[in-house]
Amino acid sequence: MGLGQKILTDRVICGEIFYIENNDYGIKIGNVAVPPGSSLSGTTEITVMDCIPVIDMENDVFNCNITFFIQRELEIEFEDGRKVPFEYGFRVNKTISFTNCRPSEVIRIDPNLLRRLECNVMYILAKDYLVLNPSDPPDAANASFDERLVIKLKLKLVQQRQLDIKICLDNMQIETNILQENSR
Repeated sequence: MGLGQKILTDRVICGEIFYIENNDYGIKIGNVAVPPGSSLSGTTEITVMDCIPVIDMENDVFNCNITFFIQRELEIEFEDGRKVPFEYGFRVNKTISFTNCRPSEVIRIDPNLLRRLECNVMYILAKDYLVLNPSDPPDAANASFDERLVIKLKLKLVQQRQLDIKICLDNMQIETNILQENSR
């Protein structure tokens, strides 16, 4: 009997790059007057909190219900150099659909390939565009901003499987005949 190793690996069922856009308008800044000439800057961090594969056999499509958590750390800078930092976070739920593979195609290969599917996020990139809407009138605490967040997400639908890998061959023995040497 040979030695072996059991390993877990992902079988890729579908893989695709998605562009997801989230637009929000009139996001209130809070109880601070933001006069014209002020600027808004900061960072946005996006995390995939949840990704649930959904097989829609009726429409012959693989979907994923994704929950993103978006965390912003922003700063308003006034013309006179004063800075006001603020931060907030929120969840965004999106449903995306794979366009390059279909459940009907996968089921023809092997119906078991539709069982126990998982999402595998390969990478996530984003660009966040913010537009500051100053207070009107300038001394009122009614400033807001608009945002356009564009997320690039590489996602794979995978099925985990266990493989047995042989480390050596089963038969690592050899037999040989015993030869007699002539004595001298």
